[in-house]
Amino acid sequence: MASIPLLPLRLLGRVEGKFKVFDKSEYAALKVDHFDILTHVWGKFCDPNYGEPDDCDMPTHVQGKFCKPYKCGIDGVHWGIKLSETKIDNIKSLIVKADIKYLWVDALCLNQDDKAEMDAEVLKMYEHYKGARKCYVLMEMHDVWKPEAIVIDLNSIDHILSYMKGTALAKEAGLGRNLIKYLEDWSKAKWVFSIDRTTTESAAIDIGVLNCYATCIGRVKSLFDNVWFTRVWTFQEMLLGKNITIYATNQDKIECVGELATWMNLATDCFDKATKLRVWIDRSRVLKNAVVLTVMRIIYDNLWDLWFLSVQARGINTAKSDILNGGPFWWQENYRGGANVFSAISIIPRNCSRKHDIFRGLLGIFNGLFTTEEVDAQLDGDDIEKMSFAFFKQLSLKTGYAWTRLAVSREKRERYDWIPVVKYPSHPKSKITTSDCYAAVFNMGLLDLKKGLARADAMTDIIGEPRKYMKIELCERAPEDNKFRFEFKGCNCGKKVKTGFFSKKRIPSHDQPKIVVGDETGRALVQCATILGSLIDPRHESKDLVDDRHESRGLVDDRHESRDFLDLRHESRDLLDLRHESRDLIDPRHKLKHIVGYRKRLLKKLKPSWKFTDPLAKPEGWEDKCVSGTYWEDLIDFRVHNWSLNYIMESVSCRSRLENESTSKILCKLEVNCGCTITGSFPLIFQALTAVEGSSLGEKSVKIDKHGRIIWQDGLGLVQVGDVGKTFHLVAFGGDINAHKSYASKCRSTDLHKRIKTEPIWPKSRAMVGEEFTHSGIGYFMKNYGYVNTGGSGNLLISRNQPLDKYKVIGVCIDQDMKVKKGSTEGKYVTIQ
Repeated sequence: MASIPLLPLRLLGRVEGKFKVFDKSEYAALKVDHFDILTHVWGKFCDPNYGEPDDCDMPTHVQGKFCKPYKCGIDGVHWGIKLSETKIDNIKSLIVKADIKYLWVDALCLNQDDKAEMDAEVLKMYEHYKGARKCYVLMEMHDVWKPEAIVIDLNSIDHILSYMKGTALAKEAGLGRNLIKYLEDWSKAKWVFSIDRTTTESAAIDIGVLNCYATCIGRVKSLFDNVWFTRVWTFQEMLLGKNITIYATNQDKIECVGELATWMNLATDCFDKATKLRVWIDRSRVLKNAVVLTVMRIIYDNLWDLWFLSVQARGINTAKSDILNGGPFWWQENYRGGANVFSAISIIPRNCSRKHDIFRGLLGIFNGLFTTEEVDAQLDGDDIEKMSFAFFKQLSLKTGYAWTRLAVSREKRERYDWIPVVKYPSHPKSKITTSDCYAAVFNMGLLDLKKGLARADAMTDIIGEPRKYMKIELCERAPEDNKFRFEFKGCNCGKKVKTGFFSKKRIPSHDQPKIVVGDETGRALVQCATILGSLIDPRHESKDLVDDRHESRGLVDDRHESRDFLDLRHESRDLLDLRHESRDLIDPRHKLKHIVGYRKRLLKKLKPSWKFTDPLAKPEGWEDKCVSGTYWEDLIDFRVHNWSLNYIMESVSCRSRLENESTSKILCKLEVNCGCTITGSFPLIFQALTAVEGSSLGEKSVKIDKHGRIIWQDGLGLVQVGDVGKTFHLVAFGGDINAHKSYASKCRSTDLHKRIKTEPIWPKSRAMVGEEFTHSGIGYFMKNYGYVNTGGSGNLLISRNQPLDKYKVIGVCIDQDMKVKKGSTEGKYVTIQ
C-alpha cells in the first residue's frame, strides 16, 4: 500500500449500492489502490459569504433553483454542499454508467467550510490529477453526438472531394453505390447549412456534401461552446487530467461522448475539411454566380471559427505535453511553455466565482509556486492588483525570469516596477474574466533576485523626442447600451471650404445618429474603417499622387453622382458638391491604396458578423464589394477632415478576442490634435491600432512556433477594463505631429475641384503611453528612450531620465520600426526597474 499517501483525503465510492465518501483511515481496509477524478462546472449556487448567486450559463434543465449550502445525505459528507441535487444525481449516474470504483469530486471530497483545508488542498491539484488513473468530464448538453461518427463523416467528405470535381453529379462521377446512397441520405437529412436548401441547389454544388459538412462542424463547435470550456478551474483540470473522457448528460440520459483528445483532433480536422471544401468549389469554376460566392463566403467565415479552435487545441496539447515531460516543476525551466499556458488561458474569457480563484485556479499547473501560508496571505480576498503582483513576482523569483505583460498601466514602486498593474472594475458584483490578466504575458529577461530588477535585451537611443498628438479616453457605457457605435466628426465640420476663386461653402456636420439596418452594415463598416485608417495610419504613397496637370478642367456636374449613393449615406447634396468631382475627370492613379489596404487588414482582424435578410448582403470579398462603384472604393482625393458620420449598428458583433463581456461595456473617445474626434466601440478602436502597417503587434493575430506553442499578437491587454476613466496618449518620435492640422487646413483652403498636391510628413515611430507621461522638466534633454522586443506580443517602450538611472517601462510601441541612433544594436542588455 505504498501508494496510499498519494491518495486524496477523501474519495466517493459505493458500498452495496450505497454512495459514501471515504476518508484515508478507511483506505487500508478497502484496499484502495487507485482512483479516478472528475472535472465539472458547479452550476448555480448561493454562497452567503459572497452575496448574489453565481451565474453560470447552464442549460435550463439542470439549473434548478438557486440553492444555499445544504446537507446532501451522503455518508461522510458533513459540510454544506453547494451543488444542486440534480448535479449530484448526475455524478452518481456517471459512477454507475462508467463503473467507477472510487472518484474524487471537489465539492463532495473537500470540506468547503474548512478554510485551512481548502487552502492546503488547492496546492495538491497537480498531485491529485496526476495520481488519478483517469479523468472524467461531466458536461450538460442538450444533444449528444458520438465523435466517431463525426470522424467517419469528415473522412467521407475528404474522400468525395478528392474523387470528384466540385461541379460533378454524384451519380455520374463514378462513386460507388454506398457513397451515392450516403450523399442522398445527407441531402434529405435535416438541413443546417446557412442558406436555405432551395437557394443552395441553384449553386450546382452537391447539397449532400454541404449538409454533411455543416452538420459536422456545427456539432464540433457546439461542444467547444459548452460552459466547461469557459472556466478557470476547468482549464487547469484540462491540462492536468490524464486520459480525459467526456460524459454528456441531459434530461433523458447520460452518455459517453468520447475522449477529449478526439474532439481536439476534430477541431483541426474540421478546419482541414473546410479549407479543402472551399478550394474544391473554387477551382472547379471559371465563373461563379452570386450563390456560389455566398457559399464560399460562409465557408470562409467558418474557417475563422475552426482555425480559432484548432489554435486552441494546439496550444492546449502542447501545454499538456510540456507538463507531462517536465514533471511537477516543469515551469521553472520551460519559459516558452509558461508563456504558452498564459496564451492558452486567455484565448477566450474564462470566468470564476471568486476573484482570488483567477490565481488559485492555476496553482496546480504551476505546482509549488506558493506555500499554504503564502496562499492565505497573498492570494486571498478581492484585491486583484495585490494578488496579481504577488503572482507574477513569485513566478519571477522562482524561475529567475522577469515575467511581465504587454500593458500600458504601470505602478511606481521602489522595486518590480516592470510588473504591470492589473485592474478590474471595483464594483463587488462585477464579473471577472482572466483575459485581461493573462493576455500577452511574456518573459522579459533575467531577474536580479536581490534587487528585483530585470535584465532585458533592448534597443536604446530612439531618435527624436516623444510628442503627444492623439489621445484615447476609455468611458463606461450605460448598462442598457449594447449597440455597435461609430461617431466621427471631422475638425473642419462647420467651417467653410473653398469651391471656386471667390466662393466657399460651409461643411455640414451630421450629429444625428443613423440606425444602420443589417443589409447596409457591410458598407457602413468599410466607411468606419476608412475613417480610422485616414487618421491612425494616413501614410499615403507618393506614387499615388499626381501633379496639377491632372486636375479638374471644370466644375462638377452633380449628375455624375448616383442617387443610391446619396440615399445610402443620408448625405446632403451640398456635402456631395464639397467632396466629389466627376468620375470622368479623375485620374485613376489617385487611388489611396494604403488606406484601402489598411481597412481590409482592420476588418479581417476585427471579424465582424451581423444579421441580414439576404446572404448577398455579405458577399465573398465584402470588404471591397460593399463599396464597389462608390466614392469609397478608390478614395480619390479623400478629405477625411471634412467628413462626419454617426452610425449605430444594432446587429454587429465581433469575433476578435478584443470583444468580450468586459470590453463590451467600454466606449473609446479618440481625439486628434487637429480636432477630429471618434467615439467607437472598444474592439474597433483598439483593433485599429493593431492594424497599422508595420505594427509591433504583428501582421497576424497569433504566432505559432514549430512545436505548437502560441503567442497572441492582437493587442489584448494593452489597456484593461479597470482603466475606464483614464486617458492614453499616442506619441511620435519622428515625423510632424502637426501633420493632421496642416492637412486639415489644406482640405479647406484647396479648391474642391483641384487636388491637394503635397502631403505632410506624418507621425512615425509611434507609441502609446499613460496620461501621466511627460517629456519635460529639468534635464528632459538627457532622457533616453528604447524598446524591448517581446518576441511577438508587441514591444515595450522604456526610458530613463539620467545616464546612470535604471530604465522603466512607460508604454507600448505601436510601430515595429522605431528609428534608433547609428551604432545602437540589438543585444544590448539594460536594467529595468
